[in-house]
Amino acid sequence: MPRRRYFFSSFADVCLAGDWQPAALSERIVVALGDEAPWIKPFAQRVRRHFSVAPTHAELVEFLGNDMRLARIRQQFQPRIRHFSLTPPAQLPLHPAVPQLSSPGELAQWLGVSIADLDWFADRSNYASASALEKIRHYHIATLAKRDGGVRLIEAPKPTLKDIQRRIHDDMLQHLPLHPAAFGFVAERGALQHAALHVGQPMVLRFDLSDCFLHVHGGHVYRAFRALGYGEALCRDLLGLCTHRVPRTVLQRLELSARQQELAQQNHLPQGAPSSPLLSHFALAGIDRRLAGYARKLNAHYSRYADDLVLSGGMHLQRQFRQIEQRVGAIVREEGFCLNHRKSRCMAASQRQQVTGICVNQQLNLPRREFDRLKAELHNNVQQGWRSQHHAEVTDYRAHLRGRIEWCRQLNPARAEKLQRLFERIDWSQ
Repeated sequence: MPRRRYFFSSFADVCLAGDWQPAALSERIVVALGDEAPWIKPFAQRVRRHFSVAPTHAELVEFLGNDMRLARIRQQFQPRIRHFSLTPPAQLPLHPAVPQLSSPGELAQWLGVSIADLDWFADRSNYASASALEKIRHYHIATLAKRDGGVRLIEAPKPTLKDIQRRIHDDMLQHLPLHPAAFGFVAERGALQHAALHVGQPMVLRFDLSDCFLHVHGGHVYRAFRALGYGEALCRDLLGLCTHRVPRTVLQRLELSARQQELAQQNHLPQGAPSSPLLSHFALAGIDRRLAGYARKLNAHYSRYADDLVLSGGMHLQRQFRQIEQRVGAIVREEGFCLNHRKSRCMAASQRQQVTGICVNQQLNLPRREFDRLKAELHNNVQQGWRSQHHAEVTDYRAHLRGRIEWCRQLNPARAEKLQRLFERIDWSQ
């Protein structure tokens, strides 16, 4: 089938896969395209006006092929069907451990806010997120330079919304069905457990997802709350509370790439919200499932910590590295995400194998460079006084040092004792 005809046929499948009302039609298109582009809602209204009842597949394909406005949309936005799960998520029974809520009013009461405040924080009208006034918007927006030269978008929710998101995280999102290969922000599945899966392997392959949270769109988040058993209206409010879109006027002041700006303008997970990590785990379950299966075919181990994908196994992984990287990249793209190929690593046992900042060559260990840096800092605290080493961004420097020593203790108790002796010599009375 020619590519043009294939698009119209697949797009018609999306449109006809549920209720023939503009709102439901728009929602299905957003999920299928993985994008909340501004043309979708007017398009759905126009199709609904043309066909008062749902047409046949052939009739809709013919309409789409002859529609000049859709032709201009395709030329400008280049829409592509990314998600072929065309039936709307089924209403599941409410998970027994989550709050038993059935309406937005009950959600507002559970959160301890009024209905008006719920509407304000969910911001489904995009009034707050599109405002040019900082005091009206719900997020503090900034960028952070990455070590590889890129820029990370930080969207920190203001206190009230952050408290709401934390409660959603604690009482709802903890019960999401996650793939067992997902580590990070989950009880008993932290960085140590993730790294331990890859200790003593001849080869460790590491891959990195690019701008992971920006790629998790509103459709992913909606399906997460549906998976917990919540109804449609409730899911839309919860989606609004846990996602954000950055207005173009703000993006113009930030040094982001064109692709980052495009993603940031649609509903996405904000990096800085307490609800985002577990929602990203749910959105990445397709990648986890497929890569876990691929790893079994390679006779290898697979796990993911946040946006770091790790495969480990025998020396055959080194010989197949480029082929494996291409296959991993293809799976990631098909699931609507993007691989940062510059960060792909192939690490043999003869070199330092590092997973989430932990050496895994023979046992879990702190990298020598990190140990030496902390040891030198503690030594300078003893010799020059702690104020000479204190950074302004660290609120409680003493607790900060103690935490770093305790992290070392989990990996190498003998090294941690050396650091502890230096720490005890620091004069904190200055």
